[in-house]
Amino acid sequence: MTSKERLLTLADEASLILGVPRNEALAYGLELIIAMNPPNGNDARTPEDLLAAAGRLMESMGSFTMDDLLDEVYGENPIFSPHKVKIFAAKLLLASGYTRRQFRRGSRRPLLWYRHGLEEA
Repeated sequence: MTSKERLLTLADEASLILGVPRNEALAYGLELIIAMNPPNGNDARTPEDLLAAAGRLMESMGSFTMDDLLDEVYGENPIFSPHKVKIFAAKLLLASGYTRRQFRRGSRRPLLWYRHGLEEA
């Protein structure tokens, strides 16, 4: 499947889900991406990188903090705009079905990310 065929297939699926013409579905999707305001330059990572790291952390820890996620994705590399990276990651996690909640971890109460389906299993 070529990239053009894939784009048309995705646009058709989005059109059916949203109940709008294909062009409006494409415009809506692009507006959502732009509204997420993804980091660029040295801080740029793909959504797949972030979600893969979140999945690994869920498997190993059950829940994770935003700092755990950024450590997993960036390692020792410096993050030049941490606020922008955290905002983008939070929007991506929420859109992907993750939930954040404050839990007690020893004497601390960090904001932890988890997934409902995995928590109940």
